[in-house]
Amino acid sequence: MTFHVFISQGWTSYGLTLNDCFLFGALISATDTVSILALFKAVGVDARVYANVFGESALNDGVAFVLYK
Repeated sequence: MTFHVFISQGWTSYGLTLNDCFLFGALISATDTVSILALFKAVGVDARVYANVFGESALNDGVAFVLYK
């Protein structure tokens, strides 16, 4: 199965499997959370908000890795 993606030059196809897409998503999603948590720490966001975002991101990453395996 190939997945079609849109890049600035238009639609193109890559030979990515569903597992490849799960792995890519798990790797990319980790960087977003690290940035947000660093920003929260710098700004001094309430600990409950920080814990909630951290827990949600850990759950998302865990699900992505389990689905990849």
